[in-house]
Amino acid sequence: MKRFGVVLTLLLSPTASAQTSMQVPVLQAATLIERAQNSLLIYAPTMQNSDVTSAYRKALVRQVATVIITTPQAVQKGGRNERVVQVAFAGYDTQVAKLYAPKITNAAESVPFVVVDEAFALVGTNLTQVPLPGDPVSVSLVRDPKVVASLAQWVKSNARANPPVDLQQWLAQRLKRP
Repeated sequence: MKRFGVVLTLLLSPTASAQTSMQVPVLQAATLIERAQNSLLIYAPTMQNSDVTSAYRKALVRQVATVIITTPQAVQKGGRNERVVQVAFAGYDTQVAKLYAPKITNAAESVPFVVVDEAFALVGTNLTQVPLPGDPVSVSLVRDPKVVASLAQWVKSNARANPPVDLQQWLAQRLKRP
């Protein structure tokens, strides 16, 4: 089976629009996560969809190199349980983990967690928008295994050191705007 990485982005966009031909079901997004072999990058202001969350947990069990990116605003807006789940999944972030990681066993030993500006959503190629029913959130898939693997490796090796690196600029150099 061909090995590939998947980038799943959940964009906070109440006016998110997508061409009908570009839309894929959320279940298909979850399937793509389940099939990820090398690395998985999730831009996740929320993890509200149970299928996506379940697929993500399965990816962790397979020890797929995983990075979660979210925004401080999204963490603040989420309910306490949602925020705790995000940190439990994601592991490390200086701004968020200070609030929630001490209450979670082995949180800092988990997956790297990076907070970036929501403008990250504008950077990408081959975006496929998937509106989630009843929620102003859409799922966008970007399939570029080299970029995903490279970012996952960078975050795993540098996230704890909190280096002064502009992650958005890092991505912009590797992903071309549509």
